[in-house]
Amino acid sequence: RALHDYTASLPLCGPADEELPLGRTTRACIEQGVIASLCYEIAGHIDRMRAAYDRLLVIFTGGDAKFFEKRFKNTIFANCDLVFYGLNRILEYHACEENHR
Repeated sequence: RALHDYTASLPLCGPADEELPLGRTTRACIEQGVIASLCYEIAGHIDRMRAAYDRLLVIFTGGDAKFFEKRFKNTIFANCDLVFYGLNRILEYHACEENHR
């Protein structure tokens, strides 16, 4: 979004529908380049953590987890709303604690 918001002539793009080696239009270059850069950054971070921790477990969650599912191997993809379930559970726990006082 920043490319579009801060550069008047660049289009607003979402993730690419298919993975291509190179884009041939401005839109395709943005879609492919930004996503590829993000994936390489995530993969590099995972590799560094795996080198430091023998039994590393990587868990993807959130709205974009499904998008990354086909791009990363050896990871666990949890429910997209996992954080919301956790926060709701904390809220329920504290509400129950208040009722027992």
